[in-house]
Amino acid sequence: MNGKLNRFLLCVNNKAYPASLELQKVYKAIPDDDAATRKFVRIVDESGTDYLYPESLFVQIPLPPSGAKYFPTRYVKVANLNALSAKKGKNGKKTATAKSRS
Repeated sequence: MNGKLNRFLLCVNNKAYPASLELQKVYKAIPDDDAATRKFVRIVDESGTDYLYPESLFVQIPLPPSGAKYFPTRYVKVANLNALSAKKGKNGKKTATAKSRS
């Protein structure tokens, strides 16, 4: 899917994620270049946390600037795969822990 800023996606398939995605709901995409290279999109789902979903579950829709202002730009909980930090556990091996963003 092209374009990074103010991308709005219409959910057209939620069969694999019925509790997380609402069919025919418009979601604002969060820019994520790594996800895009893997054909995923990052959105804030019904849990209030951002997650990656296959881009095939959505279609990009045009939204005029007058409508875009009604979509929130902040979100409370964030699952950021890029914010994984390596820490040594009790056994001396590195373990990944997620840093939270607010």
